[in-house]
Amino acid sequence: MKDKKKKNIKRILTVVICILLAPFVILLLINAAVILSTAGSIKSPDSVAEDYDYECTMVLGCSVRPDKTPSDMLRARLDAAYELYEKTGCRIVVSGDHEDQYYNEVKIMKEYLVQKGALSEDIYMDHAGYSTYDSIYRLKEIFGVKKVVIVTQRYHLYRALFIAKMLGIKAVGVEADDVTSGNGYQNHIREFAARPKALYDALRKVQPKELGEKVDLDKSGDLTDEI
Repeated sequence: MKDKKKKNIKRILTVVICILLAPFVILLLINAAVILSTAGSIKSPDSVAEDYDYECTMVLGCSVRPDKTPSDMLRARLDAAYELYEKTGCRIVVSGDHEDQYYNEVKIMKEYLVQKGALSEDIYMDHAGYSTYDSIYRLKEIFGVKKVVIVTQRYHLYRALFIAKMLGIKAVGVEADDVTSGNGYQNHIREFAARPKALYDALRKVQPKELGEKVDLDKSGDLTDEI
């Protein structure tokens, strides 16, 4: 009788553990699927430049400093994009958060690229890139882009490329230097949770916070400075 009771307790504990672990296992599987389905699309700058057949290069934004200069992470992304620009003369879309007159990631991104030597007219500003999903959705719907090179750090590229694929954009990624220090693990933890949400948003074709007027990449990028 006691043995039977012990077996029942073990079964119940096993079921409870399985139920508790199921969400984590699902998250693991989604993350694995995102990474494995996009890893082959991450290329070196030289290989992309050798046969540059894309409508533009997109730089995904991140935080800027209080002194209105790019953070180390953002600077690494912009440097990688500029390296590609030097080789190809490609148009660059900088996408980030222009929350209000006091916080404007894309203006700082464009100014940095122009200071390095890029032509102002070659840099297009997406002021409503409030998230990676919003940036890529808007790239297709507002800028009309179907083929793009995306520049960001590798851990972020997996999600960005996955979203592009889900939204019907042909994309390759160029990896920016990962300049995180000891707290880099926080970015990976954030991505672990963000990838399933990206899948959910892409499957539902969720619209971003803002859309707005179409942008013609055949016209000067300066026309996007004040949108």
